[in-house]
Amino acid sequence: MKKRIKEFWGIAPFVIMVICFLVLALVQKVTGDTVRSFFHSLLICLGVVSFGVLLLWWNTRSGGEKPKTTQKRVASVFLFGVAILLGKAFIGYSYQREYIITRNDIKMVAVGNNFLEGYVYYYQYKNPFFHGKELGYEYYEDGGNNPLAQLPKPKPTNWSFDDLDGNVIEREFGGTDMIGDNQGEMALNQKAEMKKLEIKVLENREDELVFSISMDDFVDSYNGFYWADKNERYLLPSTNWQSDIYSSAIHSSHETVYYTFTEDETVWSLPTITVYVPPDNDYIQEITLNFDDHSYTQAMYDLYEEICFYALRVFFPDLNKEQITELYETLNRLAYENMMPNEQGYSSTAIPCALYYREGIGVYPYFAIGESVRLCIIPVTQETIKDFENKGVEIFEIK
Repeated sequence: MKKRIKEFWGIAPFVIMVICFLVLALVQKVTGDTVRSFFHSLLICLGVVSFGVLLLWWNTRSGGEKPKTTQKRVASVFLFGVAILLGKAFIGYSYQREYIITRNDIKMVAVGNNFLEGYVYYYQYKNPFFHGKELGYEYYEDGGNNPLAQLPKPKPTNWSFDDLDGNVIEREFGGTDMIGDNQGEMALNQKAEMKKLEIKVLENREDELVFSISMDDFVDSYNGFYWADKNERYLLPSTNWQSDIYSSAIHSSHETVYYTFTEDETVWSLPTITVYVPPDNDYIQEITLNFDDHSYTQAMYDLYEEICFYALRVFFPDLNKEQITELYETLNRLAYENMMPNEQGYSSTAIPCALYYREGIGVYPYFAIGESVRLCIIPVTQETIKDFENKGVEIFEIK
């Protein structure tokens, strides 16, 4: 037994490190936690060392002619050099300076991993080896410096923090944003009553289907569901939304008004909501929920999913939370799995991969390279559904 251990002394450290990495990956997958930066870097260093021990063991093995022995040594030195460079690159890319702080009576790990863009992210503290889910972020206009290392610490422009259950504790959007005026703040603080809509499909103009609800109906209903969960409104009145007039829309060849809402116009990576409305009319042609994946952060994607959730609640109020969550998660997954090339951007010729429908309400995902991820809500009839099906779109009825 001792002889075998001596014979394979070089393999054992490398095998142990491989097992450690596999166990670590499994723990992260099962718990949803993430290994902290120092421990991650330490494991990489130990992995490089164990690989070096493996190469040393390989060179000390008996047998072979001298030229072959020389070749083995040269190859080992080369491979070990590559391993060192790769390990250094991985550590340099992944290492994030961490700070342990307590905010809102919650112990967190603060990570300033992208000072050039001005973001600091906060995660639930678990132990010295792992941190949990993201609980919030701060955005600083003066990117490039580490605000966590400055005394006194500068005030961020925007920030948002949740509790451990995912409920918003605090959220602030400074600067010249849409919520900055007194009228907007008063509107967001007014109680929103629950408003379930009776939504029908109508033909407004030739070859133009619309929902029978107005944009204000959508805003009121959205805010009603949002208030019931968070005791605040999310959407400002439609008069505060940005708007543009276009000669046609995605599903209409007639003149259309595009209304767009985002919490803060100074933070361009925030998710947005776009509502397509016929001019001088109380109907809705389409609603798209839009996420800029090219500036992906977990906080922004969580906000996008929240927007998807409450928008779908407006249209499917009888579905429970689990059903709505499963619906938008399925649609967003399909968007990523069926990404379209750049030349097939979101336009009147866009053909989605799948359409989900129920009682005249259709939803589908669309994601083209260079554009935002979209979850689209449109009015449909049996003729519309058949037309989608003829174009190769998979059709699913929402039960």
